[in-house]
Amino acid sequence: MGLLAQNRYVSDARSQGSYYPVTTELKVRIVAELKARGITKQDFALSIGCKPSSVNHLLGPAAKSSALVPKIFDFFGWGTPQLPLVSPDTEEIGAIFDRLDEAGRAELLDFARYRESKMAGNTNKK
Repeated sequence: MGLLAQNRYVSDARSQGSYYPVTTELKVRIVAELKARGITKQDFALSIGCKPSSVNHLLGPAAKSSALVPKIFDFFGWGTPQLPLVSPDTEEIGAIFDRLDEAGRAELLDFARYRESKMAGNTNKK
C-alpha cells in the first residue's frame, strides 16, 4: 500500500515492475470492491501510491495492462496476481501456426517478418 503524505500520492507505479493484464472483469471487480467498501477512487489512488488520474485510466476502456495490479491485489487482500505466460493473441497465433501446412507457415512467417521490419522503419527487408 502507498503511504499518504499530506493527502498527496507518494509514488506512481508507472515504471515500477512488470505490467499485468487489465481485463474488463478485473475493472468490474475493482469498482465493485470500492463500492462495497465505500472507498472513493481518489482515496484508493492515494492508498496504493498513485495519482487519481492513474486509477481513472486503469478503470477506463483504453487500459489493457498496468504495473499497479500487484498493489491493487495487495490493497484488497486478493493474494498475488499471476502474469500470463503469453498473451491471448500470441496464443492464438501459435494455435493458427500449428494448424497450417508447411507452405502456410512459411507464408505467415514471411508476412510477420515483413510487418516487423516495416514497423521498425526498414522496408527493404522481406
